[in-house]
Amino acid sequence: MNSREKTRATLNHEKTDCFPIDLGSIATTFELDAYFDLLEYLEPEDCRVKIFRSDHVDLNPCEYLLERFHVDTRYVHFKRPQDPLEGNTFVDEWGITWTKTGFYFDAKKPTFDAPDLHLLEEFDWPHDMCRDNVDYWTDRAKDLYENTDKAVVANAIGLGIFEQATWMRGIEEFYKDLYINERFAEKLLEKVLETHMEVFDRFLGAVGKYVDAVWVLDDLGHQEGLIVSPEKYRRLIKPRQKRLFDFIKERVDASLILHSDGAIRPVIEDLIDIGVDALNPVQFTAKGMDIRELKREYGNRLVFWGGGCDTQGTLPFGGEQEIRKEVREQVKMLNDGGGFVFAPVHNVQPNTPAANVVAMMEEAVKCSEEGSGMEI
Repeated sequence: MNSREKTRATLNHEKTDCFPIDLGSIATTFELDAYFDLLEYLEPEDCRVKIFRSDHVDLNPCEYLLERFHVDTRYVHFKRPQDPLEGNTFVDEWGITWTKTGFYFDAKKPTFDAPDLHLLEEFDWPHDMCRDNVDYWTDRAKDLYENTDKAVVANAIGLGIFEQATWMRGIEEFYKDLYINERFAEKLLEKVLETHMEVFDRFLGAVGKYVDAVWVLDDLGHQEGLIVSPEKYRRLIKPRQKRLFDFIKERVDASLILHSDGAIRPVIEDLIDIGVDALNPVQFTAKGMDIRELKREYGNRLVFWGGGCDTQGTLPFGGEQEIRKEVREQVKMLNDGGGFVFAPVHNVQPNTPAANVVAMMEEAVKCSEEGSGMEI
């Protein structure tokens, strides 16, 4: 099987001799400083440094790296390749002010400073976001489809419905709004949903007939549990996610990958119910996210896209042999019966030793080549 056939078979829960390897999505790429370190370590030729969102690295200009790590996916990013940002502050299309403190851009000023319905009506919602990119999207997707054997994947257009609303209002304020200003919170969620549907319609209209999968983001958990109660999720967020996911699936014959961090096990059944085909990042260090239990309960209905190595602990702080051991153990569990795409648990973070990244990817390639006969 080539990369595309292997990925499609995996997404269809068909048994393959080796599992696919992913790198380069909005949640499986490198943060900028980690990428600089890797390039310095490997000294590849002609690897231009581009980003597609804040400090998320666009790996498309570095085919050397993708081939070295046997990556089976190639991405159509929503935004064109960009040079790394100059300066430490910018305002995005949603009206949020982001400022870089240390290694990361943090939301410093939300769009809405009060739960006022008039503010939602007066705001210039970014319905036309990246409208000029249609030809770029089509050309990129068509070229990958016709001239490579890689799985063609549409990256996310940005944050999900719940997460976007959270940052637009501010974390603490939006969480309070969900309980004491529910009318405002619902209206904000609805406005974000409507905007996403318009933007996805344009994006998928350009790439839909070429792609094998589409990414959506919406973080619902933290290390210890859900951000909101299951009841609140099912009443306010789930119906809107379903509308978006149905909207996407009506426009493409492709699998839907949801990125949602943290301890989200209480709502995994809900996610399957509304059309999620593959779950990322499979944060197995979070509460209740035991891999064996997840595979046993959901493995025949959900592809696990990630979970290959812990990017918070083992990858940045472990030794190379510890990393190889974790990769092998994770793969053994996650690939049991198929339905697994290797990726680290979220992006490679700054201050991660480049040698550790190489060890992780080399071990993943080795495990994939060994297939079902691999041993721990």
